[in-house]
Amino acid sequence: MNSTLPPLPDADSGQASDATFVSPPAAVVAAPFDQLPLPPAVIANLARLGYHSMTPIQAKAIPVVLQGKDLLGIAQTGTGKTASFALPLLQRLAHDPEPTASNSTRALILVPTRELAQQVCDSFVAYGQFLVLRSYVVYGGVSINPQMMKLRKGVDILVATPGRLLDLHRQNAVRFDQVRTLVLDEADRMLDMGFFDSIAEVIEQTPAKRQTLLFSATYPAGIKQLAADFMRNPQQVKVESLHTDNQIEQRFYEIGFLNRIVPAAELMSEALKMAEHLLTLPPASAQARRALVAQAVCPQARGRDTPDPGRRIADLRIVGHHQKIAGKGDVAAARHGEAAHLGDRRFVAGE
Repeated sequence: MNSTLPPLPDADSGQASDATFVSPPAAVVAAPFDQLPLPPAVIANLARLGYHSMTPIQAKAIPVVLQGKDLLGIAQTGTGKTASFALPLLQRLAHDPEPTASNSTRALILVPTRELAQQVCDSFVAYGQFLVLRSYVVYGGVSINPQMMKLRKGVDILVATPGRLLDLHRQNAVRFDQVRTLVLDEADRMLDMGFFDSIAEVIEQTPAKRQTLLFSATYPAGIKQLAADFMRNPQQVKVESLHTDNQIEQRFYEIGFLNRIVPAAELMSEALKMAEHLLTLPPASAQARRALVAQAVCPQARGRDTPDPGRRIADLRIVGHHQKIAGKGDVAAARHGEAAHLGDRRFVAGE
């Protein structure tokens, strides 16, 4: 299925683009979530989680997704793009009376890494806590058998890395014939990791009438090819990052692995003395996170597996200065973590 796409600017060229992007006025960008036609339970849950106004990518993308149209979104990690597809998908699934068949899914989200897969699945669980929908995540590096068993009853939302998803498909553990919406999140990273053929193989086995949402930080040739081959007249939205590199003071501290908790906690404790905003930690072991939080004396922290109804990714109230702290071996993990944004402030930390 081909579509002619207007050119987007080259990431490094600095040239202007001839493309026409969906750009709502500023008043719409700052619109509150309760103006969206989302389930009341989701709206109430967003307020409880501290989400009140939409980010630019959410204001642009959510109405398009709710209309069932294909979407090509160019947005950096950390701009709020997960909610821009998760919230409207929850609404559409909640109002779709069709039950999910065994070994099937109605919404399929492909992501490049296991860390991002878990994060996206956690977001669906948090946003849709009071909806009767089943979300599940599959990725490699762990036993495939429990995943096969979980998929037997079918799941409404399946978040997956391409390799493990195809492994499950080839063993008849998951089918794609009931997929109504396909999301390619951080598609450029998946292409960088060599997943183009795997993505194409998955897409070709989904229904032709599906809705396809593609999110990418850049617009290289591979993304153009994916969009042209597999999307139908996609609406295009583009947003700038909510921060720039010169707004972030980056500090790296080399800490020994075995004795990292105490010095890391001391750094966090200093930051917490100026607490104003949110910190999102990338995935870490529950034991190490609890120790770190205890040392930093931060009762606000909540981890992925903490029995908090919202299950928000470990967040802490922290400094308003633009800093980024990461342990030596975890710079890549921190890069994978999607930071909480408040205005132009960002803080990411790695265990």
